[in-house]
Amino acid sequence: MNKKPKICRLCCNVSSEENLEEIGELTKDVLDVLLINMNMNVSKRPVMCSCCSGKVHGLFAFKSGCMYTEDFIAPFVDSETQNQVDLKEVYIREKGLKVLVEILRDRNLCRLCMKAVEDKFVSLDGLGKQISSVKAMVSRCTPEVNLDSTKNAVVCEACIDCLKDYCNFLESCANVERSIELYHRENGIGENEQVNLSEVLEFNMTHFVNEVSAVSVHVPVKMEVDEFCNDASETSEQKPFPKIETQEIKIESTENWPLTEDCTRYSCYVCDYKSERKKDLTKHKLTHKDPSDKKLYKCNVCGHRMKQAVNMKTHMLRHKDPSQIEWFRCDFCDYKSKHKSYLASHMLVHKQDSDIDWYTCQYCDYKTKRKAQLRMHFLTHKDESEIKWYRCDLCEYKAKQISNLKTHMATHEDASNRQKYKCHVCGHKTTQKVHLKTHMMQHKDVSEIDWHECNLCGFKSKFRYSLKNHMLKHVDSLEVEWHKCNLCDHKTRYRVALRRHILSMHKDPSLVKWFECTVCDYKAKQKINLQTHMLQHKDPSEIKWYRCDRCDYKAKRKEHVNSHMLRHKDDSEIDWLKCSLCEFQTKHRVSLRSHMLVHKDPSEVKWYKCKSCDFKAKRKTNFQNHLLVHKSASEVQLRKCSLCEFTTKHSSSMRVHKLMHKDPSEVEWHECHQCGFKARQKSNLKTHMRIH
Repeated sequence: MNKKPKICRLCCNVSSEENLEEIGELTKDVLDVLLINMNMNVSKRPVMCSCCSGKVHGLFAFKSGCMYTEDFIAPFVDSETQNQVDLKEVYIREKGLKVLVEILRDRNLCRLCMKAVEDKFVSLDGLGKQISSVKAMVSRCTPEVNLDSTKNAVVCEACIDCLKDYCNFLESCANVERSIELYHRENGIGENEQVNLSEVLEFNMTHFVNEVSAVSVHVPVKMEVDEFCNDASETSEQKPFPKIETQEIKIESTENWPLTEDCTRYSCYVCDYKSERKKDLTKHKLTHKDPSDKKLYKCNVCGHRMKQAVNMKTHMLRHKDPSQIEWFRCDFCDYKSKHKSYLASHMLVHKQDSDIDWYTCQYCDYKTKRKAQLRMHFLTHKDESEIKWYRCDLCEYKAKQISNLKTHMATHEDASNRQKYKCHVCGHKTTQKVHLKTHMMQHKDVSEIDWHECNLCGFKSKFRYSLKNHMLKHVDSLEVEWHKCNLCDHKTRYRVALRRHILSMHKDPSLVKWFECTVCDYKAKQKINLQTHMLQHKDPSEIKWYRCDRCDYKAKRKEHVNSHMLRHKDDSEIDWLKCSLCEFQTKHRVSLRSHMLVHKDPSEVKWYKCKSCDFKAKRKTNFQNHLLVHKSASEVQLRKCSLCEFTTKHSSSMRVHKLMHKDPSEVEWHECHQCGFKARQKSNLKTHMRIH
């Protein structure tokens, strides 16, 4: 038995069964809001196609936005005096953000969607056909909006496009309704009697083609309110719809439309989320569902659960053997990925800057090659109260991005259960893929590395984030965005440095996750400090040494070599770090921080106190050296001189001792400028200078 064709009640087109949606009471209410007056009683079970459904939801989101703007302005409009209000002033006052004053100085706010626009808009002040056309469309689609309540009103291009689509859709639905009314009259059927829409469609094909074609169903956009259609509907009791003419509206500017944070196509009814694509909105709606109501997809290998099937497909690639995976490879280098989207993102690396469509921030001069990074950047301009924070259920950690929360949550898992990424060169293992990529840079030949160079000095780095941090050194202190501690007066240019400061100075030790040494009783608050400490327990042959290019100095840590290299520089080439309270200056930042303790009031200093005696110190290094006094020789790793029998507990004492074995010509002497005195140690010179 052949099934009857399913026909959309709104557009009267035949659609497949899976693309149809039943028009329930909720949808009828939405259609009423959109002023789509159609008699649903003529069909036993009215349905609409996916195309009309998308239009209905999109136009409802648009009208909801217009109504939100109207409600936003309403409290400031005096109904008696009818004084016009300034939309920008109201917006800035309500949002309470001072930064908006500067941002909106050269921009306008759209009267309908309240988005900031710099160009591509139509001003509603004055007279003219363009202005009349826009006002007519607003009056027809959103009669609730009172354009006269605001001064200097403008409508952005995006809203004009929505109004055009809205008018098109209204006229299309009106044409369908007219054709059904004509079918009723021609066949002597009552107004509310049910009809077979397939018969109406056939009737249209044979009897109504001329009338339907007389009215343009596409409205690129001008509407003359005073003219009306001269078709068969004039004889009916229903008031005819205005005639639609084809004429383009001229936009005030033809500059490239700037990318903004907000999209106006699909909107979430629960929060202020908006998207250009319907499928993105569908994904977003899952975040508002109760976990018990969500359909979760479970991995049959590891038990991991996900909300979306496409994410589960991506996840399953982890469990596949590399030989079974279809790899997407770069044509220019040896990069390969399991995901096509990752390859597309990687290909931007090989493009010239002039060939790239840059995504630029409308609030500052930030720009990026990737849209996702721009969305992440926009969070820096938002007030913390407006941001959706992702919080850890096990500690106080919170993040602006869910990906960061996922990375953090891994720290609460048992290390033995976490997926490890292994280096195929040296066997190094890490729980984070990004850390493995950073590690692999060590094994690359210098000629293969894409260096990130500073255009103001000779600095270069393998890592982009290192260059970004370095560039802050060239920024004037007045222009730097300082990260300030809310518990003391400490401030820094670097966000990561602030996190370290809070961890080391203000966090209760009982709440800290300690990283403990497996060889001795050393423990640290930061993993990097433990890694540095572990070098003491390694055999010298296993350590990667960093060497000086000008002498035989070598160190286990690269920053020590960088600090040492300052000795070989001429004083005129060095960026001296000066104390703002006295004449002290130094080459090393750590020395300046140590010096600043001299100017602090003792009550403001964090003292390191010995539990075994009454010794206390301002500097942690001095405190750690003192603790060795209370330890026996068996508890301490003694440092032995390779040239004599000298032993010591302190590494600094060993460095001083080794100067005795050096030839005087190899020693860097510290000379007094007022007499002929010279010393191997700088501390001895300082002691000598007190004589003068």
